[in-house]
Amino acid sequence: FEAFQKLKDRIGPDNIKHFVSIASGPGIDAIGAIEILNPERVTITDLAPHAIESAKGNIARYKKWNVSTPPVEYKVGDLCQPLGDGDADIIYANLPNIPFHTEDMAELMEGINAASFFIPNPQAEIPNNLKAFLLAHQYEFLSQARRCLTPQSGIAVINLGIRFSMDVVGELFDSIGYKHEVLAFGLKRQTEARECLPGYVKHESSDDGVEFDYYPSIDAQKLTESHPVTSVDELKALLEPIKISARKALDLAKSGIEICHVVATIGAKPLN
Repeated sequence: FEAFQKLKDRIGPDNIKHFVSIASGPGIDAIGAIEILNPERVTITDLAPHAIESAKGNIARYKKWNVSTPPVEYKVGDLCQPLGDGDADIIYANLPNIPFHTEDMAELMEGINAASFFIPNPQAEIPNNLKAFLLAHQYEFLSQARRCLTPQSGIAVINLGIRFSMDVVGELFDSIGYKHEVLAFGLKRQTEARECLPGYVKHESSDDGVEFDYYPSIDAQKLTESHPVTSVDELKALLEPIKISARKALDLAKSGIEICHVVATIGAKPLN
């Protein structure tokens, strides 16, 4: 929760009235926000009703030893659609990347990692390059969040796998009119690699000509331990000699080798 601590340092203690966690899953991110940001109230949303029930259970257990927990409201819905207008100080989203074409929610949740897949329901016109790099869901979130953020001061926060250049990240925020800043970054193990990587391999094989950035975890760890970095760009440059495609990453994962990618938590404000 390094990013939440940085937000607290910049916004100031006790200045966050309303924190929203989008696609919250079990609610762990919301608990981290309660612990660090001390918001006056919290809203948790998820498209899956069973995820909301999981979050309720975890929040209830947290309340048993933290009696000062703020009021928490739970809403089922897609991205920011269940939210009101202009009253969220921070909207945090940790979104899946890979489109999963089905109308059956149970099918989405069965046998695959729901944190990596989503059912496309686009409401905005998404630039082709962002769709090619599997950033359609993040673009849609930013498009919707603008309506819900507190005017002038509201911040949208995305936890984003940086499987591409930072130029692509810049395009994501610039194309929809946000000024962005990296709050925290590092390496993350690719969870359920054998199930998730085929989705990235499929898009590498498309006509878009994209290739995603992965690294063997052991090699990446050795490099980062011996060469401290201060930015995502420096980290990506350091890892460039050991970079592999999603196809190669899947082959290694099938042989038992752990794979990782760069991850960053990014805060952004609408420009107007």
